[in-house]
Amino acid sequence: LPSLKKEVKALFDMGTFELVRRSDMQKLGKKPKKMKNVYKIKVNKDNEIDKYKTRMVVQGFSLLPNDEYYDSYSSVIAAGNTRMLMYIATQTGEDLSMADVGNAYLEAELPEDEVVFVEQHPDTAVDGYPPKDWVLRLKKCLYGLPQAGREYQRVYDKMMKRLGFVQIDAEDCLYVKNDPKHGRIICGNYVDDLLCLTHSTYLRDEWRTALKKEFAKVTFEDDMDFILGIKIKRGKDKLGRNYVELDHQVAIEKVAEAAGIDEAFKPVLTPMSHSLKLHKKTEGEDDESLYVPKYEYARVLGGIMYVANVSRPDLITGVNKLSRYVTNPSHTHYKVLTKLVAHAYQTRDRCLRYTQVPHDQEHDPFRLRAASDSSYADCPDTGRSTIGGCLWMGSETNGLIDWRSAMPKTVAQSTAEAEVQAAIETTKDIL
Repeated sequence: LPSLKKEVKALFDMGTFELVRRSDMQKLGKKPKKMKNVYKIKVNKDNEIDKYKTRMVVQGFSLLPNDEYYDSYSSVIAAGNTRMLMYIATQTGEDLSMADVGNAYLEAELPEDEVVFVEQHPDTAVDGYPPKDWVLRLKKCLYGLPQAGREYQRVYDKMMKRLGFVQIDAEDCLYVKNDPKHGRIICGNYVDDLLCLTHSTYLRDEWRTALKKEFAKVTFEDDMDFILGIKIKRGKDKLGRNYVELDHQVAIEKVAEAAGIDEAFKPVLTPMSHSLKLHKKTEGEDDESLYVPKYEYARVLGGIMYVANVSRPDLITGVNKLSRYVTNPSHTHYKVLTKLVAHAYQTRDRCLRYTQVPHDQEHDPFRLRAASDSSYADCPDTGRSTIGGCLWMGSETNGLIDWRSAMPKTVAQSTAEAEVQAAIETTKDIL
């Protein structure tokens, strides 16, 4: 409780709250929302406990849309664009660094037309202002508010444009600045996790100075080695070429633990059998003793899906097929998912690697290439196909930056039409 009271006092000092009589709130036709504390154990790149974290959040699910909030989104750079920055750093030798904005959402003002009141907790109520008579009006954003991510991104966007950065049309979370004297700097942001790519120490320091002025708490890391649960390894191979590796071992171990996979599990050589035909669960198909809760299936599948989308393209087709049955999984589906997770766990030392290539007439490391493919009507439940595609940089296929495996919205009437569906989706990615 002393630490919670200290946190509430800090929020008052920041101007996050103001005290309002309950009767005045009721005149506005408003109801107060509840707050709660969320506890989390943060781990580092080696899966060791870094810190125990508590955060006071608003139960944002109770806010009324088009009254207490309007737009809501979180500012997230696409995984493919993050990988592209790492690929560029491999080819150019530019420095990859990162920054983290502490308590980022608390930095953003809440718009005047979005009025939100919250209850005082009895244990942390302000002395002389009993909770039965007084509530808190939010002046700044708190975690849990649907609009908090949007308001934080507005603050960050204004700061970047004041510095002369240009926002990329196809990616709202990617900013570029070309300085005639000091060169180029590229910055991306995944909410409050920021990454920076540049040769120029001057431009990087200028960006960092602006962050310190804009936000109360910012931490920096000169050599980016861990971001969004991914361990980043940089170095030189035997031929003296730069390389960057994306290692997701920590995340895979967490998913495997949730699925009950350990070293004793028998070897699984492939993510999924090519000849396997999955179908919807039929009535009476499962014995009661084999029943698997839906949330357990979804939890494990969601974890391995994140890994497949970020650093393990070899898992993406299996994840795509299993995700079709998340609303009503059978024991068969869970067994296949368990084998897929076991394969990922047994090959957890595999990394997505980008290697420097020569830049000459035969090799253009910055040329974008793509390929697409499809299977025809392989879903027994819907008759739809599975389409896939990938994008890579350079003439050699060691710069894979994006991939997909999905089911199209319509049924193809021929193998040629299925191929066209795949080509169209890949073209969207190219553009």
